Amino acid sequence: MPLLSQKEVLNLKLSCIPLPQLKKLAIHLGMNGIGSATEIIKKVLEKGIEEKIVDEFIKQRYRERIQERRKVISDEDLK
Repeated sequence: MPLLSQKEVLNLKLSCIPLPQLKKLAIHLGMNGIGSATEIIKKVLEKGIEEKIVDEFIKQRYRERIQERRKVISDEDLK
């Protein structure tokens, strides 16, 4: 038996997303991005979206951050 339900895991993942990004996710899901983080998370959970959609959103934001950092400093500079 898992320690956390799928809904609890999804809630944890959503809670780790900063509010501006959470608003973008809500808009991407066809919802309005208005409200506090708690309100948006509640709406997303009520909509019953798949966890893999949130995972892909998080991965995409991570890739964007990597690209931004590479503009500032290259991998070669780190050697």
